[in-house]
Amino acid sequence: MRADGAPKITWRQRLLVIAERKLPALTRLRAAESLPVLLHRRRIYVLPTIFGLVFAILLTVMQLGALNYSNNPALLLTCILAGAAWISLFSGFRSLAGLELTGLTANDCHAGDVVEVQCRFAASLRPRPGLQVRWNDVHRTFAVATRQPHSFTIPLPSMQRGWLHPGRLKIWTEQPLGLFVVWSWINPDLAI
Repeated sequence: MRADGAPKITWRQRLLVIAERKLPALTRLRAAESLPVLLHRRRIYVLPTIFGLVFAILLTVMQLGALNYSNNPALLLTCILAGAAWISLFSGFRSLAGLELTGLTANDCHAGDVVEVQCRFAASLRPRPGLQVRWNDVHRTFAVATRQPHSFTIPLPSMQRGWLHPGRLKIWTEQPLGLFVVWSWINPDLAI
């Protein structure tokens, strides 16, 4: 807290504000969305993790060494590992594609208490393991089973009186190999 009573703004929050101002299409902060929210291919973003970048450098070095020494088994191993990395990208993408947030409910609370927000996801035709949600610095990990709707609760702090507008939530996964992070933003129209 600062001397004037306002909460201290971290460097991540400043960076997020700058990104939202400069890249509104990427951050999807234009308007609140009504439920249900379906994640489709134009809303899902993919970037390599640090481990994925190191793995790509390793594959490049392996390929150059295999080509330099005309070592066909090493070249085959490099191509198999690159194919596995490529398949893991699409597997992570499929974990989020078609995921549908169907409902958000919350209980009543007083200022300073913790409000429990229940998130409900629709049933899926395929399993979706290793999904993670971050909402106002609260982190949860969950999985959606095949043909079963899934729900979980997220505790959010309510620091002031009146309606609580928690903002947007981030859903992401690093499954199956941790080489890529696949994420999407959801900005639900919710006032608690």
